[in-house]
Amino acid sequence: MMKNIFTILSILFCFRGLSEGQSIPYNTTPDWISSDITNFSTGAGWADIDQDGWLDLVIANGNDMARQHLVVYYNTSTGSLLLTPNWQSDDIDFHGHLSVGDVNNDGYPDVAVSVYLGASGFGQRGKVKLYLNNQGILSSSPAWTSEDSVYTFSCAFGDADGDGDLDLAVACGESYTSEPEQNRIYYNKNGSLDPLPAWKNHYAGYSYDVGWADLDNDGDLDLVYANEKGSNNIFQNYGDSIGTFPNCYDLENGWLSFGAAPWNGVQINIKVIVSHDLDFAVSNWDDNKGNFIYKNWNEPSTVVSDHILMIGFELHQNYPNPFNPTATIQFEIPQASFVTLKVFNIVGQEVLTLVYCPKRFSTYINFRNYS
Repeated sequence: MMKNIFTILSILFCFRGLSEGQSIPYNTTPDWISSDITNFSTGAGWADIDQDGWLDLVIANGNDMARQHLVVYYNTSTGSLLLTPNWQSDDIDFHGHLSVGDVNNDGYPDVAVSVYLGASGFGQRGKVKLYLNNQGILSSSPAWTSEDSVYTFSCAFGDADGDGDLDLAVACGESYTSEPEQNRIYYNKNGSLDPLPAWKNHYAGYSYDVGWADLDNDGDLDLVYANEKGSNNIFQNYGDSIGTFPNCYDLENGWLSFGAAPWNGVQINIKVIVSHDLDFAVSNWDDNKGNFIYKNWNEPSTVVSDHILMIGFELHQNYPNPFNPTATIQFEIPQASFVTLKVFNIVGQEVLTLVYCPKRFSTYINFRNYS
């Protein structure tokens, strides 16, 4: 068996695409293929391990097929990688996905990796481990290993408590043999990860990926888990703690559904940062293929997108005017606010309250039978 998880979030949005005659800047065949094809490569991450200004490629091998090494393909400082790793860990494990971040704030990126299964394979829990970066070279053996055993396929660094240090969130559970686990966070205390998690979600499940994002724009990172059996979950960060029950569900089929219905008329905004010159790497768990790099051959250019920037409040003329049984009122606010919109008759008497709730900017209201 091989754990092969694809998490797809489909989002529809308007953008200015490629102009006529402009081609996609990637070749359809890889520009680089590693020659070490016997590995079941699973986790992949870009990081300037040796801080020479060039990105290196970190790969975690093993999956649930074999106990293998964590490896690094160093950049030759010419924008190319050697076909075989320049570094590999001394230890071997059933490695899942990895995460890169500077845990001890020394300026060098460290690597955390989830170990899906224990040394005996299915039926034995794995762990999480950390390789510290020692002035450009990763430690040959883990500098930190979680004290608790857990089935985990993915992990992600993020500052959960806003103290400036990277904490480690872990996706847990093993669905093949029905071994549910609670997801967890190992907090960073002065440059070192706690040996045991200080946060777990309320219930056990089968999570196979994890990520951080400030969903509600409050300055704190919220936590999202992708699950194999059941809904995908978001756990809100309240600044002083992270909830143990999810408040958002089901990022699937192009829809975003919430635990509670949003306010009528609220807009869901998606912020996208795009670079036209990113190369991308693919880790292959097939034992007859190498890992791939597809280089972006596009010339850097400026992306122009259409946005409406509102400076102040504006209430537009109703249409039609005078009112018919159906009318449209448009109002604009420069930022999210609590809005009250009422209709008064000609002598100043209040007739109807149309809006009394939080609103996003640029909202349109239709109403009928106002009389």
